[in-house]
Parts: sequence; C-alpha cells; structure tokens
Amino acid sequence: MVTRLATLVLSAACLCGVVPAATAGDSSGARHETTYAALPLGAPTSLAWWQHRRLHLGSKVIRTRRSDITSRGGTTVIATSVDRRMGQPATWFLVDGGRLARLPMRTRTARPLISANGEWLAWLEVRAHRTQAYRRIERYRVVVYDVARQRITNRFHDRRLVAWEDGINGIWLRTLSDKGRLVLSQGSDGVKVLPPRGRLARFRGLRVGNGAFVDGWPRGTTVFRYKSDTSVYGGLARHGRFDKAGRFTVSWSGLWSAGGGAYAYEDEEGLTPTYWVRRLDGETLQLDTPQDAGEFDIVGWESADAVILWFWDDYSAVHTSQLVRCLSTTGACERVPGGPKPGSPATMAERY
Repeated sequence: MVTRLATLVLSAACLCGVVPAATAGDSSGARHETTYAALPLGAPTSLAWWQHRRLHLGSKVIRTRRSDITSRGGTTVIATSVDRRMGQPATWFLVDGGRLARLPMRTRTARPLISANGEWLAWLEVRAHRTQAYRRIERYRVVVYDVARQRITNRFHDRRLVAWEDGINGIWLRTLSDKGRLVLSQGSDGVKVLPPRGRLARFRGLRVGNGAFVDGWPRGTTVFRYKSDTSVYGGLARHGRFDKAGRFTVSWSGLWSAGGGAYAYEDEEGLTPTYWVRRLDGETLQLDTPQDAGEFDIVGWESADAVILWFWDDYSAVHTSQLVRCLSTTGACERVPGGPKPGSPATMAERY
C-alpha cells in the first residue's frame, strides 16, 4: 500500500532559466555500482513507519491498528487505510508526543496535505447532496489547520454540480506552502489561494489549468505546464499573487526538502530507475542507491540534506526490505537499521 514518492529537486540554474532534463547520461554524475550489503551502516531513521500494530517515530512507539501514514517536516497523521479504500469517511489522528489526537476531519479517499516544514495541515471534505443521471451536487468544506496550536485557522464551503466519473467542476487541493497558503482548483471558477486567515483569493501571475499533482515549492508553490512539460516554481502572496523564481524540466512527481533547497526525484528512463537530487546552488547529483534492489519509494526528507528511500517486496519468494539514507551534498547512501522487516505488512508515509 506504499505508493511511490518519487521526488524532484531543483538547481539554482532554475532561477535563471530552464534547467536541463535530468542528467542521467552525464558522465560527471556517473557512480560505481554497489549492493545494499556493501553500503555503510548509518543510524535509525526518525521518519514514521508502522508494523505489527505499532507506529514507530524514532525512539517513540505507539500501539495502534491505524496504518495509513502521511508525514512531513516532523508532523505525522495516521488513519485506518481500509476506510479510505472502501470509500468510507476516514478518521485521522495527529501524532502529539506519545499519543494520537483526533483531528476535526472526516474525508473520503483524499489524505490531508502537510506543509514541508510540518507547521500546517489542509484537507478537503466532500458530501454528495443529490444525485442525478450523470451528475451530482457535492458540498465541499476546505480547511487550513495550525499544527502547533491544534486548531482550524481558516475554512470555506462550496456547493457544486460535478460530473460523476471524473469530478469535473469539483474542488481539488494542490499545494500547501510553509506559510500555510493553500492552492486549490475550484472547477470552472479557476485556481484559488486560501491563506491561513482571510478570504479566498484568485491565483494570479501565471495562467494555469487545473494542473497536476506536483509538490509545491515550500516557499510558495509549483505549477506544471503541460504544453512545455515544465514545472514553474515561485513565491506566493496571501492575496494570490504568484512571483516566478525559476523552472525545471525534470520529473514533476518528486519531493522538495523542507525550506525548498533541494528536490529529490526518480528518473524512469532506461532499464532501471535512477534517483537524483537537484539543489538550488546549481548542483545535480545521482544518488548512490544499491543496484541489487528493485524500485525504491522516496519516502521523505529526514533533514535539509538527507532523504530516505525504501524498497519493499513482500510478494516475491524472497521477501525484502531495504531502507537507505542518501545525502544531497554528496549523493552517498547508507543502510538504515531498525526499520520495517520483511514477512509481515508494513507501511511508511504516502503522499496521496
């Protein structure tokens, strides 16, 4: 049930123009092939993982049957996965020290957004009011939530006529900045910005469609342009003004580090995927992931310089769990001890 968290990382060259596509064929980024066993052994991870009805967060262990994890910037929320899979409203809990604090939300299918610094949550609640032949009237509640104060700081409600299968004219959450500014698509009304306080504002400064699921630059947001296959990132004012800082053409399905200084992503070109980091100082590094593993999930950033990747195979004859930590400063990777063990269901953070 772990979905890929392929991450994308930018370079400072983005600030000046188009960043070249991932330099997978660049000999300067060449690395020697290595195996998981040959990697040096590092420290256990501080990122959340679940197994045997226990949620692990560093040295803390919380007993719970809930295994659907979303985690970022030191903030972790968790729910019962079967509720979301069956289309039932899921009850989400915020990890508060050694306990689980229930959040004032009940959402179907979608998981909450967490800002890269872990200070803000945002979520969408949907209720069907009346069903017609191929359409239904849906009632929406969008919420911005302050994690430290554990309270809702802003919300808005809407009622929309939505096509049955594809959700056309519905509301979709897109990105959440480190200042708690939420970018969302409001169907035919276009792209909007909901700040932690104040009114819903129209997104201005760049023409965009309903967009794709791209990870927003923590200092503002990121917009994916389909025609040019380019992601544009920049600052975002509370009144909805977008100020472009740069753009890039690497994978749009990656993940920014807290503070927005680096972007980790997967390059699926070639026979086997490779993993890269782009930094705002202009450096692009291939991560030295082991070659004897399958496809890794980029779970999340453990710090400004360290990203965690996980390979999990519980279906083959030989069950495998390989957890690695890679540095954005050098590309070097190390084994991470004490994580999920093969042989029984386990989860780490998922993005959607």
